[in-house]
Amino acid sequence: MQKVFADTRTLDADARKKYSITEEVMMENAASALEKEVLEFLAGCSTPKPVVLIVTGTGNNGGDGYALARRLCGKTLSDGRKINVCIFAPKPPKTEIAVFQKETAVKTGVSFVNTLENTNPDVLVDCFLGSGLSGKLTQDAENLIKRLNEIKAFKIACDVPSGLSAESDTFFIADKTVTMGALKTQLFCENGKDSAGTVVCADLGISRDCFELSDSAVQPEAYLLEKADLLLPHREKNNVNKGTFGHLAVWGGEKRGATVIASKAAFAFGTGLVTVVDNANNGSFTVPEDILCSNTVPSNISAVAAGMGLGAFCDTAVSYLCANPKVPCVIDADLCHSVKLPELLFARKNLANTVLTPHPKEFADVLEICGFGKYVVEQVQQNRIGLAKKFCDKYPDVVLILKGAVPVIAAFKDGAPVVYLNPWGRPCLAKGGSGDVLSGLVGALLAQGYDALKAAQSASLAHALASCKVECDYAMTPFELIECVKKL
Repeated sequence: MQKVFADTRTLDADARKKYSITEEVMMENAASALEKEVLEFLAGCSTPKPVVLIVTGTGNNGGDGYALARRLCGKTLSDGRKINVCIFAPKPPKTEIAVFQKETAVKTGVSFVNTLENTNPDVLVDCFLGSGLSGKLTQDAENLIKRLNEIKAFKIACDVPSGLSAESDTFFIADKTVTMGALKTQLFCENGKDSAGTVVCADLGISRDCFELSDSAVQPEAYLLEKADLLLPHREKNNVNKGTFGHLAVWGGEKRGATVIASKAAFAFGTGLVTVVDNANNGSFTVPEDILCSNTVPSNISAVAAGMGLGAFCDTAVSYLCANPKVPCVIDADLCHSVKLPELLFARKNLANTVLTPHPKEFADVLEICGFGKYVVEQVQQNRIGLAKKFCDKYPDVVLILKGAVPVIAAFKDGAPVVYLNPWGRPCLAKGGSGDVLSGLVGALLAQGYDALKAAQSASLAHALASCKVECDYAMTPFELIECVKKL
């Protein structure tokens, strides 16, 4: 996994002091990294006279753009094509180094344009705002970003796409983002999925590891999960039986499809036995042939998945989970709305065997029920990491998976909340039943003896990476997703 930082300005300052690297050297390395991506794209582009348009702001992000323009000015590609580079600067630079970089760009012969009309760039580089922005965009900035998004070109963002850090839904939409020094949280927020494109982390004259070692003890805001962090439940021994791999009870309720989906997902993810608990007690619950069904919770279960489609049967599940706190469980859907949720979480205190998997609306209800105050979905989405940490501070024995375009996994570790981000999911997961698959996957790993955090991380990764194997992003069904889990 990789470290992700909320703000790298302190890291910048520490690196300059610790390694005696000047701001000019760091900016030159930033410009070099941007140049590499521009040249790589142009090498595969057939335009006879390729045009690179760089949009610069007033700060150091703009300085990177001026330095990039200087490096590209007069450059010829390996096939003899000459690069035409021009700068659009709505306002003059304000920082000392950006002013200097503009002066050197002018001396090199870089062209400046006063309008975006008829520029027709092959590559558009956003060096307008970057990561230093906070608060709301000005109307002029918002209008410019919207205009940049209308231009047809290969788009590269410098550090962070302009507007992505702001309290706004207007942001530059890049094909690629070259972020400087270390990864930034903004790139992996919900809007980052549409804005950042492919993210490349550039060195600034020292290795990334050295850059991230701050003398000011700056801690990552989160950790980015990688494919290598997925721990699949492979069979390592031969002398085994179905009991070796756990027995998951899936609590059945009013919406029976949710129960069947979760059960099938759990069985496909290595659980030795899966039993649906039929709350109706009338034997009418039809389950697939490979899934067991019982009116009561079997005595030999090793984990429980509850909440999916429960409806009126929430109280029964809460009573069982409170009375059997040592049984690991995953809690989802209807149980997130239950007024008895605080009682349930308190009963399982100090056991660290509970995973909660709400979507944003459910998490808003969880926050209100658990005494954090009233939130609407928009407020949850604007502060996903902060609210997840707040929840884990109060409930340190619960692992949270806050679902979304970039799921936030939060747990209490070594005396503080720690957050992990899962960037791998695709839009095909935006379907009814996808969450039930996730609950089944988490339950499967809990039943097989994974601790709650490992179960949450690996189930979330499996869920997301399986979506990458789906061929048609709008036609996926939960059962197709389960089949893709089998191909991991």
